[in-house]
Amino acid sequence: MPIDQLISFLEELKKNNITTVQGKSMSELIIKGLHSMRDVGLSYIHLNRTLPTLSGGELQRLSLMTHLDAGIDSLIYILDEPSMSLHELEKDSLIEFLKKLKDLGN
Repeated sequence: MPIDQLISFLEELKKNNITTVQGKSMSELIIKGLHSMRDVGLSYIHLNRTLPTLSGGELQRLSLMTHLDAGIDSLIYILDEPSMSLHELEKDSLIEFLKKLKDLGN
């Protein structure tokens, strides 16, 4: 299942079927992570892919995503062609994502 479909599925599930505070909290964390994957241009990746099958650029964007989600600051990033093989719309999302990292103090 692609990321975008999973986001829709989980949001619908959370709205209609998850009733506990813990369940809602966990689903929100998962949805946030999936949105971050989409923001760095990884929405096409199916979740059954293993790390060794990801390209260098995909791993680099996944690493950036985890830094933003963790709130890490005061880092200098050296990126090697982070927009390689991205569609123009995905490039815009990646630029916005990098601006968020900058706004955190990186």
